[in-house]
Amino acid sequence: MRIGSVTMDNYQDLLRIFSDAKRERLNGVKERVRGESGNWDRTLSLWPSIQGPIGRSMTAAEFDAALAAKNPNHIKGLVTEGTNVPPARMLDLPEHMVQGVKDLVRLQYAQILSGASERRMQHGDEFGMLQRSFVRELPQQDRLDAMYTMNRIFQNERQRIESAVQNAVPNWQRGMRVSNEITTAILNGGGGFNSTI
Repeated sequence: MRIGSVTMDNYQDLLRIFSDAKRERLNGVKERVRGESGNWDRTLSLWPSIQGPIGRSMTAAEFDAALAAKNPNHIKGLVTEGTNVPPARMLDLPEHMVQGVKDLVRLQYAQILSGASERRMQHGDEFGMLQRSFVRELPQQDRLDAMYTMNRIFQNERQRIESAVQNAVPNWQRGMRVSNEITTAILNGGGGFNSTI
């Protein structure tokens, strides 16, 4: 099966490579991404910068409060600016979040391995929207660490898929189509680099 231009709206044929048990989860991930996409207003990033108190730097909590006052869609707990931002650490996330991140990577690689042109910016936006959707379920103090953990899971799954493809097709490069037999096995969880979070 050769798939041309695949998007989040045009992917039914693509889902055939996944096992029946995984298709329902993939539909849920797609709906989360689509539902979250309407919540970002690009004009908010063009607003004047936040004025801090005179004579000292703002804390992360003060930045967070100021951003929340300006942006009704701001998610508290994700500020990385300020005088007291703790270093990121790994969290144990709920299984549906871990699986949702992996499912989105697999859906994106189904497009890439079909030979369709890669849409890095669109894929990054989809992942960002999925993260925003998931962190809303978590306590505010865990959200920044959850974003970090999701990024690590995303990168590990990408590495697993790419190493499995390289093992199966040693001369593979992005933009090359990979046969359905290989793609189906890899995207259903087989082969490649394996890293435990």
